[in-house]
Amino acid sequence: MSLIAEFRVQSPDLVLDDTLSAVPEMELDLVQEVGTDPEQPYLYAWASGSDFERFEAAMAEDVTVTDVTRYTELEGEILYRMRIAAETEVVCYPIWVELGADQLEARYADGWWHNRMRFPDREALAAVETWCDDVGIRFQLERVYTDDLGRENRTDLSEAQEEVLRVAFERGYFEVPRQTTVDEIASELDISGQAVSERLRRGHRTLVARHVVNDL
Repeated sequence: MSLIAEFRVQSPDLVLDDTLSAVPEMELDLVQEVGTDPEQPYLYAWASGSDFERFEAAMAEDVTVTDVTRYTELEGEILYRMRIAAETEVVCYPIWVELGADQLEARYADGWWHNRMRFPDREALAAVETWCDDVGIRFQLERVYTDDLGRENRTDLSEAQEEVLRVAFERGYFEVPRQTTVDEIASELDISGQAVSERLRRGHRTLVARHVVNDL
């Protein structure tokens, strides 16, 4: 039976490390990673933060990415398409493909890449942890659970999204009129208001995709 693991990784040799170190307030939400060349896949990522001008300037100087294109701008976020360059020291995509892992979520925040992946078994997860250690990537496993829910009951929400949605519901955020604000939820959870907004939006998107679109 497959399992889902939530973990975070960190290394100066990973893609965009120089860019994200130069503009630490920016966050990335990876939505797709594809490529005929596994060593140089294309990335599609939503970026959010306060300084897109510095972010784009830093990407232009970053040797780990090439062919950076601004695709879409929506509600304070920008979708970028880019290709991992040959100069990138460590590329994770080939190991995901080799082990049959499915990337459910990957986002960059607070100096870490936070991942949620489905693995075919525990041996595959252990192989990733060993590989990370071999190539010098800091790997911290946060949560593992079996993918044994019925399809009709599975939401694919991350733990962070579930927490924000639960608190928002309990505090009356979805009532009319609203009984709390994003800032109040952020204060209770000790995270930024931007993080609350993003997790609410991503959580809504996941629930709509699972329970509305898939039922049409």
